[in-house]
Amino acid sequence: VAPESPESYYSVANRLARDIPGGYQPNQYKNMGNPEAHYETTGPEIWAQTEGKIDVFVAGMGTGGTISGVAKYLKEKNPNIKIVGVDPEGSLYTGDIAKPYKIEGIGEDFIPETIDLKIIDEMVVVGDKESLLMTRRIAREEGFLIGGSCGAAVVGANKYIEKHNLGKDKVVVVLLPDSGRSYLSKIFSDNWMKENGFLEPSMDTSILQLLQSKDSVKELISIAPDKSVSDAVELMRSSDISQLPVIENDNIIGSIQESYILNKIFEDMSIIKKQIRDLMTPPFPVMNSTDKVSSVYKKLSEGNQAVIVLNNEKPFGLVTKMDLITYLGKN
Repeated sequence: VAPESPESYYSVANRLARDIPGGYQPNQYKNMGNPEAHYETTGPEIWAQTEGKIDVFVAGMGTGGTISGVAKYLKEKNPNIKIVGVDPEGSLYTGDIAKPYKIEGIGEDFIPETIDLKIIDEMVVVGDKESLLMTRRIAREEGFLIGGSCGAAVVGANKYIEKHNLGKDKVVVVLLPDSGRSYLSKIFSDNWMKENGFLEPSMDTSILQLLQSKDSVKELISIAPDKSVSDAVELMRSSDISQLPVIENDNIIGSIQESYILNKIFEDMSIIKKQIRDLMTPPFPVMNSTDKVSSVYKKLSEGNQAVIVLNNEKPFGLVTKMDLITYLGKN
């Protein structure tokens, strides 16, 4: 909701401070003690720990208290130190209109009093997906359980370093102030990441998992070679499918496809009464249920309309191009 809405957290905080006896709101957006705290503590700590050799300081911009306070201190020590603010796409710091984004803790839909934009040398814009994937990568590779704003800061730092072609002799400090414990059900949840389009579906899952994810009938629907073409048409219609494997005594001997039947019937209406064995085409490729989804894609991309899946060496299911598209879309 908009900042001025009674339901915004700004308005709710104001109401609670007003209605609760003795209530007080520090108000991090207006309280100059916010940047002052970082001028007195965070800035000196960074200067001391880098022994004054810092060249670039990178931080996300929320209230702006951290970056403004640290920048003020560092610039007093060395005016040549570059201050880089990281801002998510959709924030007003670098955009004209505020838009929704998933990164939490940085970016604003208004300009707080606690940020000093004049002291920031450059702003880098980052996206949700790259920032949240970086957050997960840092946890996996570096062992730091951090929040999305921290992943955004690292992405921003990398973009700045690449843009300015900084060498290894430069000291770049990136502040990671947020713990990932608050995001275990979001950023660190595969399902949440997939639902929001930030995590690509795994092509390493098994074909069996793909079949189990299907919303429609999962068991293999087939037809015997002694059935008529008319039987095949009715079976495909009632089952809402467009191809059938032809199976005899658990042996896959051929296939029937909707488009092929249509062409043949159009040429000769009497075809409808013939047996399937007289009209069937070569069988679909066969794969095992334990094979990977990536291998299904390879088979289907070779021009095959479907793949028959074996489980315990018996025909078990059918995967079509649409099944694969649906699976990738859902995941």
